[in-house]
Amino acid sequence: MLSRQLLSLLDKRVAVAAALAGLAFATPARAQDVTTGHLDWGLKASFRTYIAGPIAHGSITLSEGVTRNADGTFRFPLTGDDFDPETRTGLVRAGGTVRFLGHSGLLDMTFTNPRVLVGTTSSRLYADVKSKSLNSGEVEHFPNVEFAALAGGAPANATPPVVLDKLPATLTQDGAPAFAGFYTEGTELDPVTITVTAWAPEPEPTATPQPTVTPDPTATPTATPDATATPMATPAPPASTPTPTPAATPAAVEAPAVTRVAALQTVTRSGVLRFASLTCPSAGCTISRPRTVKLKIGGRTYSARVTGPTKLAAGRAGELRLRLPKAAVRALGRRTVKARMTVTVTPAGGQRVTQTISTSFKLRKG
Repeated sequence: MLSRQLLSLLDKRVAVAAALAGLAFATPARAQDVTTGHLDWGLKASFRTYIAGPIAHGSITLSEGVTRNADGTFRFPLTGDDFDPETRTGLVRAGGTVRFLGHSGLLDMTFTNPRVLVGTTSSRLYADVKSKSLNSGEVEHFPNVEFAALAGGAPANATPPVVLDKLPATLTQDGAPAFAGFYTEGTELDPVTITVTAWAPEPEPTATPQPTVTPDPTATPTATPDATATPMATPAPPASTPTPTPAATPAAVEAPAVTRVAALQTVTRSGVLRFASLTCPSAGCTISRPRTVKLKIGGRTYSARVTGPTKLAAGRAGELRLRLPKAAVRALGRRTVKARMTVTVTPAGGQRVTQTISTSFKLRKG
């Protein structure tokens, strides 16, 4: 369950995520924690059939609380959320891992911790995915990848059970390489169902005790003034005006970081290049990066596609990658090529960080 410190940042994080993803999110007025519930999803029915079939001779392994439904889909237990019952929008998190194996280990994909950013009319599903490239045999990591676009948003009610039933799902641009290249962007996936069966009770507010002043019993009682006595002089004002205590300065939002993976890398014939790592320590971040990067190889110019997150939740990390077209990989030969990209990371309520990253790469031998 998310820490209470993060809840105060939710309104900014969800609003920024909405602007980037083109979703009509409302800013939450307050957030609830999930106690019980589940997310039902099978990724893609035909893929499950293929894994268990006579060609792949594979297996599907469930762990960390994931179970199998009667229709073959998976049930992930809800682990926490930043969902606002008043606007019926926000983030719902599930936990657990599903691993797909096939072709004697040549096919290997692990899908972990799905979470859904629920908007007013549309939503997005994110997950941590790692998959083995069928071309190179290397395992590629896709942390916090925007895996699927969901048609449907805010549920009809906020009183449990809260259900988002069978939201149609399609594979995103960033989700396609995470799915090991089996399917292209826009491919129809299994629908997603979220069921919240109970909210966690809100803590009772604690009243602040008022200080009690006890009179000093030894003090001399004040004498009754004599009506004939000469009035006392008006006391002089203090010599200096008391200085008010300044309010405490709020803690600064820790700056995000953009780090080059390596100065010189080798790329396999799959054409995937790990470019930069991103960290978002103390507040939700938005990432501005180009969609493509121009590469000059052997006198020709090629466009490499940039993949990776456009937003990160607080405490999360991500990675930007380049996917070279096949023609560019063939043109590499023994050349060493330089790529350059400018990335801007903006934390909610903090100072943006802009950095230009450059790396050189060449084709791996063999």
